[in-house]
Amino acid sequence: MTIEAPTPVRLSRKADLSVRRPSDFLIAGCLIVLLSLAVRLPRLADHSVWWDEGFAIYEARLPLLAAAYRTAFDVHPPLHYWFLHFWIRLVGESEFAVRYSTVLFAVLSVAVLAWAGRRLAGPWTGLFAALLLTLARIYIEWSQEMRMYTIATVLTALILYFTVALCQQPTRRRWLGLVVVGTVALYTLYIAGITLLAAGLGGLVYGLVQRSEWRARWHWFLLWLGAGAATSVLYSPWLIVLALTTRPAPRIEWTIDFRTFVHAYLTVMPLGISTYLDRYVIPTAFATLLLLIGIVSAWRSAKQRPLAVVGLAMLVLAPVSVYVMSLPNPIYFKPNLEIRYVLILLPAYDLLLAWAIQTLWQIWRPASLLAALAMLGISSWSVWTYYPTKVKVDDYPSLVRFISAHAQPGDEIVLYPDRDWPIFGYYNHTGLALFGVGTDKTQTADGAAALGAELLAAHPSLWLVSIDGGHDSDPNGYLAKWLAQHTRDVGNFQVDNKQVQLLSRDPNRTLQGWTLAPERPVQGTPAPNLQIRGVDLALNEIPAGQNLNLAVYWQASTALAPGERAIVWIEDARGQVLVQRSWALALKAGEQWRADYTLPIPAQIPAGQYQLEAGVRGQAEARATSSVRLAVIQVDSDAPPLPSLPTSGRALAQFDQAIALARVDLTINGQPINSPMLLHPGDKIRVTLHWLALAATDRRYTVFVHLVGPPNPATKTPVWDQKDRFPQNGSRPTDSWLPGQTISDPYQLTVPTDAPAGDYSIEIGLYEQPSGQRARVQSASGTSNSFVIARGILNR
Repeated sequence: MTIEAPTPVRLSRKADLSVRRPSDFLIAGCLIVLLSLAVRLPRLADHSVWWDEGFAIYEARLPLLAAAYRTAFDVHPPLHYWFLHFWIRLVGESEFAVRYSTVLFAVLSVAVLAWAGRRLAGPWTGLFAALLLTLARIYIEWSQEMRMYTIATVLTALILYFTVALCQQPTRRRWLGLVVVGTVALYTLYIAGITLLAAGLGGLVYGLVQRSEWRARWHWFLLWLGAGAATSVLYSPWLIVLALTTRPAPRIEWTIDFRTFVHAYLTVMPLGISTYLDRYVIPTAFATLLLLIGIVSAWRSAKQRPLAVVGLAMLVLAPVSVYVMSLPNPIYFKPNLEIRYVLILLPAYDLLLAWAIQTLWQIWRPASLLAALAMLGISSWSVWTYYPTKVKVDDYPSLVRFISAHAQPGDEIVLYPDRDWPIFGYYNHTGLALFGVGTDKTQTADGAAALGAELLAAHPSLWLVSIDGGHDSDPNGYLAKWLAQHTRDVGNFQVDNKQVQLLSRDPNRTLQGWTLAPERPVQGTPAPNLQIRGVDLALNEIPAGQNLNLAVYWQASTALAPGERAIVWIEDARGQVLVQRSWALALKAGEQWRADYTLPIPAQIPAGQYQLEAGVRGQAEARATSSVRLAVIQVDSDAPPLPSLPTSGRALAQFDQAIALARVDLTINGQPINSPMLLHPGDKIRVTLHWLALAATDRRYTVFVHLVGPPNPATKTPVWDQKDRFPQNGSRPTDSWLPGQTISDPYQLTVPTDAPAGDYSIEIGLYEQPSGQRARVQSASGTSNSFVIARGILNR
């Protein structure tokens, strides 16, 4: 037997880029799918629930028919809400659990695009398109929201596949697939229906042009007509529901011009960024050029021409239709123009970009590699800048916990106004009755009185949750004023522009104690007669410059000494206290108290981990003698490291052991002076106080700078001019100062023209509002409640 040697095969240098074995495609595809999951999980729960997400959970909590009826009044079909209805019962309602379902559909869309691209344009084209979709910033962003856009993207990828495949070779299975996928898309997102129509129009036009005989053209037209009719029949139940539903009146609003919309569309597809568009002209132009290469090259290929026609129809007709629908009109409900509506077109966009890379590989491989690396670099940079934008804010969690801790049966929550009711509803698990003061009409005095009487008739105690003082629904505050006259303010708590008040007609109602377990149990004894049982803390990570809200659960074993204060503070790794807040304790033996605190995280604090501590401070103590660690807080900031306290030099004066006056600069009419001063009527005295923070303080002092002289007949005091305000015009209050920092604080005084001749001085000091209690001042001359920084004489 003769064995012949195999004939050698010579490969062309311009051979197609292909996957040699099916397993290669499978391995590469799995790696891309795993990458798509990996880039969507970081910080998945690290941003707050917003209005649309809260509404999605509200819908998911309803029975299926009730959810469908409610969303018939809204701008989305019911399928996503039905899915969430079962999903939250399986995994719960946490931000991570619910958003994870959106992530899974995003990962599925990547796999579907890889499969569809392989079938339509080759394995490497499908893989690179899937990789581009994996790294698309706008798609990552909406993969981390409780919305239906990733489901719609899966369906859009399938619509693209079935439409192009039908143009290449129509089969019954493909017609059936297009009808089923199109129907599901219509039940998921209305804009997916626009994409379906655009793709169908592209497929119809392509078939009509390609067929020369009129019989073949007529047959092709009837096939598309039949597919549309079948989809309409399957969708008709929802169309009937919509026809029987009273839709909201059209909103006539300002819209962006078409040129700006096109610019934003072409920028957001490759970069995922829709703001400051002029900064990204070069990468946008590059990606657009690559897209045009893909369309033209696909058109020149007989096999890929359907991809060019259908892809172009989807990428042009769908966004133009979205823009037209956003224009003011008297006929139908006008949705707000949002750039996220175009993200479901990413499968067509990325597949054509990938085909352009494939085409360049056939022409000149270095150009193909550079183009591929450029697109991956643009996408990777955009994704890298995205993650730091995920910030969780404490908008309602602490307010709801405050209510939950002290609520009693029969209470009612009043949202004033109710514009954020879905967000509040997501966090609200109190079980109390809920009433919203709408923004559809402005409250009048009589209407507010009638509403207040109705509320109090049914509920003796109300939890009034106000946003901006209820301005949106009651700019004159009629309801708040009426309730203040007919109820007692038992207690309140504020988070930024939101406040909750317990208003009650019950004279015995208090906030003493608590009615729920702490979110985080903590066992500690900061004082022999006082224990900490736990803490409520909405945030573990917070940007510098924001407020950290928390509540500490205290319990006394014996009566506390008068003047003892329960304090919480944040300290760095060196044990240096950076910010603190205190609460006056008046507990008897066995009593318990839930104390709420707001710690303003200074904007100047550097990034890092800080310890959240709690303890007890006596009346004469500067800080707690012992403490209990409540949590570790991560602060995000761009601030430089904290300065060190000076080791030499003597301060002019020291205020309450926390603040030092390091230096004073004086000028009169712009000229530097030294004491004693020589004054004249009308002189402008500029005083710059240079403060040094020795330690953190929980007191927000007001600075006073007085020009003191002979008795002033107008004020019956020796003060002739004064400035009282928070440091740096209110921008740097003392309770935000960090130890070791210096703060320059300018003031200007004017010598009155009628000031008499005599001896004058400039006095400064600190006091608290509204009590007027002055800080103790220690200087070389002793202890007092003010400090003289300059003396002088006024001659006339």
